[in-house]
Amino acid sequence: MTDIFSLNEAASAVTTIDLPGGGKLQVAGVGTPAVRPLWRKFKEIEKAQLIRSAASQDGSDKQIMALTTASDKVVSDIAKAAVKWEGITSAGEPLDVTPENAVLVCGADGPFKRQMLNALAESEERFLGSDAG
Repeated sequence: MTDIFSLNEAASAVTTIDLPGGGKLQVAGVGTPAVRPLWRKFKEIEKAQLIRSAASQDGSDKQIMALTTASDKVVSDIAKAAVKWEGITSAGEPLDVTPENAVLVCGADGPFKRQMLNALAESEERFLGSDAG
């Protein structure tokens, strides 16, 4: 398996986020081959959610719920492919960097999901330019 953080292409695209308590979250950019197709899929689902939400009267639309489930899965897949960290603990013990823990840290219900998605959006701007969509 290739370490996404050792690829020359990805090295300049890695974003490091300082976390409360002294930890650091590293997010590979959208220019990373492992992340690019997942980010595209996330953006497509996000767009479909916005369109469907605008068309729905009460937000209980089954398609919206299905899109939310699909979005949560893609966010978890992105976390597995894009995230490393240091200084994050669970129950007072250092949390190992594993795909499963990446989902706990940055997946759909993870405490650092928003930071990961923001870093990817900023990376998209750098990688694709300001007219990315």
